[in-house]
Formats: sequence, C-alpha cells, structure tokens
Amino acid sequence: MPDQPDAGDRGADPREPGSAFAESWTAEAIVSAAPTAAVSAVAYAELDSRPVAEAVGDATLGVWDLESGQPLATSQHPDPGAPPPLEASLLHVAATSSGGIPVALTGDVGGRVQAWDLRTGEALGKPLISFGSRVKAVTAAWDIAPGLVLFSQGAGATTSVYSTPVPDGGVQVWDIAERRSLRFLSHGGYTDSITLGQHAGRALAAAAVTYANRPLIDPMDSESRVIAWDVSSGEQLGEALEPEKYDYVDAVAIGSVAGRATVVGVTSGGLRVWDPVEGRAIGHVPCPGKIQAVSWGRFGERPVVVAAGGDKRAGGRNWLRMWDTSDWRLIGETSTGYGVLSACAPTPDGHVIIPFGKSVKVLRYVGGS
Repeated sequence: MPDQPDAGDRGADPREPGSAFAESWTAEAIVSAAPTAAVSAVAYAELDSRPVAEAVGDATLGVWDLESGQPLATSQHPDPGAPPPLEASLLHVAATSSGGIPVALTGDVGGRVQAWDLRTGEALGKPLISFGSRVKAVTAAWDIAPGLVLFSQGAGATTSVYSTPVPDGGVQVWDIAERRSLRFLSHGGYTDSITLGQHAGRALAAAAVTYANRPLIDPMDSESRVIAWDVSSGEQLGEALEPEKYDYVDAVAIGSVAGRATVVGVTSGGLRVWDPVEGRAIGHVPCPGKIQAVSWGRFGERPVVVAAGGDKRAGGRNWLRMWDTSDWRLIGETSTGYGVLSACAPTPDGHVIIPFGKSVKVLRYVGGS
C-alpha cells in the first residue's frame, strides 16, 4: 500500500444508488411498537457452520439465517408483551463462541453486558457486568479471540468529568466462559469506540479516545487519539495515533494490509489510515458525507473496509461504500433510501448486513470498478 493512499473522488454521486450491491433480503426486526424504535446495531456470526445475521433494537435481539432471511431466534426483554424500560434498550451487538456455544453479546442503556445463546436466544446467566451508566462499546469477533468480549463504559454521572485523564478510562477484556476480567487496556480517557481485528495471527484491539479537560463546560476543550493493543498481552502497539489538529476520531477499524497492521479512523474529512506499530499516519481516503460506522472485512482473500453514513438533517440519501485496502480504491457504493445508515457488518462471503429502520437488510456485493 502506498504511504499516501488517495482514493480520490472516484465514486458516483452518493445520492444516486450504485450498482455494486444487490439486495438479498429484508426482514422485519421486531424491536418495538414505538414509532421511534429502530435497529441500532448489526453483526455477523455462525451457527452450526451456517452464517447468520444478528440485530438489536429497543429490548430485542434477533437472529436470521443469512442465506434465506428466515428468523432463527428472537429474544425480547424483560416482557415480550410490555414496553421495555429505557435502561433495557440494547445499543450494541457482537458475536463469538465459547465452549462450543455460539454466543451473542449485547450492551444496553442501563450499563449491562449480557451473553446470549445464539441457538435459543436465551440469556446465559446474569449480565457479565453492570456499569453505573450506559455501555459505550462492545466488540467481539467470530474468528478472532474466541470466547473473549471487549467492552467499555461511557462517561456518566459516576465518572469524574472534570479531570483529565480519567483514572479508570480503558477497555475491559473478559473471558465469557469464566465470567471474569482477563486484563484492562488502559488509556485514561473517554472511550468513543472500540474494534477487534487480526494481524500476523495476533488479535489486536483499537479504541478511539477523547481526552477532555471540561467536557460539560466546554466540549471543544478536548483532544482525540487512537490507541491499539495486542489483546493477549495487553501491550500497547506504538504511540497513540493523532488525527489532524482540531479533528476527532469517531469510530475505528483495525486489520492487516500487505503484512502491516493498519488502523482506519473516521474523521471529519473521510478515513484516516495509520500504522499503529510505527505510530505514524499512512494517508487519507476522502469520503464525502458524514460517516456513521466503519468495519474491517474480508471477501475471500481480499481485505476490505466498509463504511456507512448519511445525514438525515440534510435530507439526503444514505450510503454504503467499500474500499479495496490493497490500493484504497473505491470498489462499491450504493444507497438504500433517505436518512442514515448507522451500522454495517460485512461477511466473508461478500454480503453486508445493515439496519433499515425497523428492519434488517442484507446486500450482496456483485462487483464494482
């Protein structure tokens, strides 16, 4: 990969649907009867060697067969017949396996991280942990670090919001089967997002972090960093990575390109690419519009990065874009309508799972420029 990747503006107008993706299926996600309810997060998993799609919204976890779109499991809490309390609303979903059991992980507004049996939709005991404020981020990966889940608490009433750094700011790594913390990846700030990836056979984690002096008085009085770790050892990879001055990193993805660990961060002007080991920026990939989510994926032997976005306030169409990380060329682009795509989950066989209002939509990559 060149030291200064430049995808240019090769894509079509993001307001126009592209031809690189075709719809495979759309399924209703029974999230709630509330008018404002919507799918908040999606993930890819495998169930008995079969690929499946996961989604959460309000207090509901849903699982579908990825090929047919048929529902496999649905779990509604606390009572399927009653409106869920606000603290039960699910914000995050991820998947892994533990002791031969396919496991879904969720994080909610009330600060709970819960493990679920993907086969039945039943909770695996009590929550792994209950924070004093909402869960900020949860991540796991089906084929990376099985049995582990990484999560972090968002800043809340129980966190000192006036001191920097935050003494207990960091990412927790838990063993699901043993229900205990293995290590704490400290960064001393406020976690904005976390991600899990793989390089040279090692599981790597990265977090977008904000360091704020007075976040309640002056939100602009803060700085943004990206930090990466080796998950097994807990050792930080190089120095903290910095965006351009006065810019912030909202979401991150981590993977491997041409034998080099690579971090991609969402900034105001597109995607920023770093080498976390050397602690330096590699370059910038322009991406018009507001990026809401970014994910690292692999279609066969091709590593790709997928981003989703749109700006509902601007009244424009949403969009989904995909880049080949070997040269950061835009190879796919489409739109599913107006509003915002807030999440995306690429699968190994060339599909991308996205939220679509109260539904889950699966797109199939059919080729691009």
